[in-house]
Amino acid sequence: MTHRWDESLRVMCSDFAGTARELIFLSRQLSGRTDEDIHRQLNKVHLHLRALTHQIRLLGNREVQFTAQLVLHHAYAVRMVIGENKPDDRGGIYEEPPGERYNAALMSFYKSVRKQLKVEDPEDIPPFDIPLSERGLKLDEEGKMPSPDETSSL
Repeated sequence: MTHRWDESLRVMCSDFAGTARELIFLSRQLSGRTDEDIHRQLNKVHLHLRALTHQIRLLGNREVQFTAQLVLHHAYAVRMVIGENKPDDRGGIYEEPPGERYNAALMSFYKSVRKQLKVEDPEDIPPFDIPLSERGLKLDEEGKMPSPDETSSL
């Protein structure tokens, strides 16, 4: 049965997921540079992610709220370590680097939202980085991508 808030939650969570991916993209673009425009964009995206986290608290179940907060928690580390080349303040707490923690939290968020929205097979989500072997490319004997001139016929 669909609830009257499902569409609102879907839209809100879609915005959250897109904003979360934008944050890591901008952090990688900034990556220690002093580009003020990218820095401003990153600030804006981080603030938007914070606001969406609070909006999700209105409609998301406990698991959705928790996973959204976890994404926000790891967003700070992504921003500091990847974007600003600063040390990982939480490195002693976690074994994985910030980017991996962030992606794992975001994947948990996707799954929890899909469960709440009663999507069929809510856990069936491909990884962020699809292995080359699954992209239809044939790898060479060493498991590497073929050179561009070898793929020109594709």
